[in-house]
Amino acid sequence: MNGLQPFLSSTVRWLPKGQFLLLLLIMSVFDVPVRANEQALKRWAILAAPAVRELGVSDLLMAQLETAKVELVEREQLDAVTREIELTTLFGAEGAAQRLDVGQRLKADALILMSLTEHDGKKLVRVIVCECLYGLRLKWEQFELDKARLDQVVSDIAGEVEKTRVKFARGVQRIVAVSPFLSKSLTHEFDHLQFGFAGLLGQAISEQPGTAVLEIEVVRV
Repeated sequence: MNGLQPFLSSTVRWLPKGQFLLLLLIMSVFDVPVRANEQALKRWAILAAPAVRELGVSDLLMAQLETAKVELVEREQLDAVTREIELTTLFGAEGAAQRLDVGQRLKADALILMSLTEHDGKKLVRVIVCECLYGLRLKWEQFELDKARLDQVVSDIAGEVEKTRVKFARGVQRIVAVSPFLSKSLTHEFDHLQFGFAGLLGQAISEQPGTAVLEIEVVRV
């Protein structure tokens, strides 16, 4: 629970009494012993959009992870599955069912999804790490694509994958859902904080080992 202390000290004075009690209730989850999930993230599958594969990013990442002794799904299996699915359906929060299906086909415990995107005129590699027991997205990051530094870009991606492996070394042990906070202000001037505080709380909770935060879009689905 120590990871939540900075969040509490900076945020609690803004919370109404009822919401503070709810926060304490959510935090109490971390004091309840939970038996380790036997579904550890052992076998990984790298699924990349065609543009990412053409750049060689997925091959370089596979080589780095193999060097780190990560068990990976073979290329032939990946090719067979990617021919049968629409890869974009796996990226969104609402794609849990599709991720579960792909995980079962590949007999994978985790997926590394990669695609290209663009922001402010810069090309970025979007990376999403998912687990295949519940279809949850555990990590999502974007890395600026620099073809002159492609090895470094891939090393940065591999580093984030390794952090996720360490964090979920015993699998997903608890899942927490954080809904938007309720504002009682009649002026609605603090409405924008409803999602902001929920996001901060979710981020703080997600730092706990073995803990996945359920995205609100999944709940709505």
